[in-house]
Amino acid sequence: MIIKELKHIENLQPSNRLTFTYHQFQQLLSELRRREVNSEVVAFINDEIDKINAVTKSDKAIRKQMMKSQVRVLRFMEQKQKLVVRKYYIKQWIALGFGVFGFPLGIAALYLFGNLVIGMFLGVTIGMLVGYGLDRKAKKEGRQINMIVEYR
Repeated sequence: MIIKELKHIENLQPSNRLTFTYHQFQQLLSELRRREVNSEVVAFINDEIDKINAVTKSDKAIRKQMMKSQVRVLRFMEQKQKLVVRKYYIKQWIALGFGVFGFPLGIAALYLFGNLVIGMFLGVTIGMLVGYGLDRKAKKEGRQINMIVEYR
């Protein structure tokens, strides 16, 4: 199966949020077309593209559907093919490091040094290092999609 094309959107403004989201989704699709993905994944992606192409209400509605579909495709790819975008694990582990390590270390630092920030900083740093290691491992194994996802 072949991944379908996203319908071209007329009159895209260069500074428009829809333009950014459209180009980012197009980049994701082109990266996925370069990889070998199974037919179940291609069918899922094509369903999401059909949902986007069906929306004709407004730019805001198209952008909203495109962002939902992008998140769904990325989650599905991570679950089924173990493919992740660049900095996926760093972003995930910074939050985990803050909550899991930073808060308890912050409470300990508050009692020891009278400063909560030291523990929070250590937690974020630990999370960032763990995420960096996982991102390097994913890249080494060829499981990393060459793009960074941003939400504007």
